[in-house]
Amino acid sequence: MFHFIPKIIQAAGEVEISLPTVPGIASGTPDKFISTMIGVLTLVAFIYFMFQVIFAGFGFLTSEGDKGKIESSRNRLSQGVIGIIIIVGALVFVNLVGYILGIRDLFSVETILNSFTN
Repeated sequence: MFHFIPKIIQAAGEVEISLPTVPGIASGTPDKFISTMIGVLTLVAFIYFMFQVIFAGFGFLTSEGDKGKIESSRNRLSQGVIGIIIIVGALVFVNLVGYILGIRDLFSVETILNSFTN
């Protein structure tokens, strides 16, 4: 019934938090779970903004000279490009900070995909 409630185990003065096993999502320690979820959400956001750019191009092609449709497509295109730039910039920033701090493999697509297959 309550399979999604984190387990808190206290033994000999140490507290260990263990997340439940959810099929298709990495489980175990909270940092691994959060890292995987951030990676998945980043990929979803990137795909969303790529579709915005594609649909904006389609809107330009089918606007037939209508100024309202052209303006709508232009806004959608600029929002899509700005979204992609923000996502890529955030990934570069996070990886740079991780590199400076000595933390490797902060965002690994292979790790995220492996979490869904295991």
